[in-house]
Amino acid sequence: RLGPSPQLLPIRVRVRGAGPRPQDFAFESIDDRSLLPQLVSAAVLNSLLESGGTGVMQTIRWSLAVWQGGRSLRLSDVAAGESPLADVAATLGAPVRFLGGNPYRRFRADSLVVELDTQPGRLQSTLRTAALGAVSVRPGGVAHVTAQIERWRGARTTVRLDVPVPEELPDGKYLLELGGGLEFDRFVAARLPARFRAVSLEDAWQRLGASRRSDALYAGLWARAPEVSVDGDDLPELPTSALAVLASPLQAGDRVRRGDWALLQESRQPTDGVLRGELLLELVVDHAAP
Repeated sequence: RLGPSPQLLPIRVRVRGAGPRPQDFAFESIDDRSLLPQLVSAAVLNSLLESGGTGVMQTIRWSLAVWQGGRSLRLSDVAAGESPLADVAATLGAPVRFLGGNPYRRFRADSLVVELDTQPGRLQSTLRTAALGAVSVRPGGVAHVTAQIERWRGARTTVRLDVPVPEELPDGKYLLELGGGLEFDRFVAARLPARFRAVSLEDAWQRLGASRRSDALYAGLWARAPEVSVDGDDLPELPTSALAVLASPLQAGDRVRRGDWALLQESRQPTDGVLRGELLLELVVDHAAP
């Protein structure tokens, strides 16, 4: 059927590090929610291959900007492993697939911009051990954590992380979880699944933009306490009177979700490359601590 040309989605890909100078690639794609994620992944993969980034043991830092209506959703992370090219291509297609297939309303991007920075070598480490500088900490104090991470086929290095303890925290034992971004997200998702269930396209846009990175060590201070998510807003440590209203049977459905854990504090320490692994420590909060 003859007619006007279809409106195509511009996709720009810039690759650095694979050759002597950066290379820019320009694509245009149909805006189809089923095909677009596959086409974005193919564009990224072929841009890397055309630039010479075919090495197996390499590290790829990537960023994605999804533009719509004068604003942008920006995501970035790093990949390192046996098949980083395929990992990056699949990872970049995932948010595009979610936005295009979201159940809330039609999403149409204005353009996509991808930047890739490659370097030889597998910059990947594993969290091996961790210890607290002091087992007991006063409310309002700081928990000092020393962790040992082991480089892939390399030596161990020390990473130090400070976790502030809220002043209003009562005396007791609390859980301190340490891990890379992937492991930390899994830990949060198991205890607070509502934080990974968007209630609107705007909520999904905000939560995607706050994604944790793979090249950092995260520490989370946890307590057994109720948390309620209402219309995408997370409300930890609510009083019983508020819980009775917000989490009542009348508030059932996707608007309100309740969890039995509360993430009291979160700290982050960047690392050189991808970090994997997870450890759990016990922190005692005591007003009489030195």
